[in-house]
Amino acid sequence: MDVLRRSEIFLGLSDEALNKIVNDVPCAARIFQAGEMVFDIGDPARELFIIEDGQVDLIITQPLPERQTRIKATIDTVWTGGTFGWSSLIPPYTYTLSARCMAATRVLALNGRELVRFFDREPVIGYEVMKALNQIISFRLRDTARALFHIIASGIKV
Repeated sequence: MDVLRRSEIFLGLSDEALNKIVNDVPCAARIFQAGEMVFDIGDPARELFIIEDGQVDLIITQPLPERQTRIKATIDTVWTGGTFGWSSLIPPYTYTLSARCMAATRVLALNGRELVRFFDREPVIGYEVMKALNQIISFRLRDTARALFHIIASGIKV
């Protein structure tokens, strides 16, 4: 429960609410090594990840067939307490970025569909979590726009 208590997406929830999540939503502790991919862009999004300890880069990759190359940009770096994999909570349940561990990383992986069903049963908790999620998505959208502007400014025609 400490991992959830310190996470940006569950920050501010009561111990009672956190206990309900822990007891009702399947989750698993996982360890990834530096350089290991957690998921790739386009993969089915099944889990929401909370970083207990470590660092994960969120990366966008776009092919440029006319140049026979790919553009790759780091959109955000998520640290201890951070959340990634929010696509597991929102249709079409497909990851919109790739996630690569930049250091040995311990995460708590929550089943996204079960978490959504939990929110249906506990709408007050769901509302609070979705407010936090909206802020995370807003920051990632801002960071994606910055990465795009950087790519354009570097002279690569997209």
